[in-house]
Amino acid sequence: MYSLKTKRIKLKKELFASSILWSIQDGDMVSINKIIAAYLTSLNQQDAFTLIKLFGEKRVLVVLSKLEKYTSAQDYQEAMDQIFYVLHPEEYRSRVPQKSVQDILSNLTQRDIDTLLLSMNGEEILAYAHELNLSGTHLYYLKQLIRFNKKIPL
Repeated sequence: MYSLKTKRIKLKKELFASSILWSIQDGDMVSINKIIAAYLTSLNQQDAFTLIKLFGEKRVLVVLSKLEKYTSAQDYQEAMDQIFYVLHPEEYRSRVPQKSVQDILSNLTQRDIDTLLLSMNGEEILAYAHELNLSGTHLYYLKQLIRFNKKIPL
């Protein structure tokens, strides 16, 4: 994790699941706050995990609070939920009502797949997804979420 005193780092795009900073060359010096802000505006659970791991909870939440007035309430809440899940997965699961498998598969999030994997294995989830005739892209993303679950130390 980088110190709060560190302001700029060399960008390592391979650390992130999505490539938000496509206009910046890999290895270029970039403001940490710029990296955090860019990923918070289009956050996925894998990148939320990476942001917290690299830069810490405090720094990520400070940047998010500065973005609040420029972000829709729904997107802001989604980012908060993702960050809270990274930090406190058990508390998140006890606080949020369990969704049906069909609801989870129609709106994929890492935290919902992680919760579902507590009661089903990956093969069962994929079999259910095939029964629902999910698109190839959707199935591919689902497989990524199932695979990523094994990387998160919960």
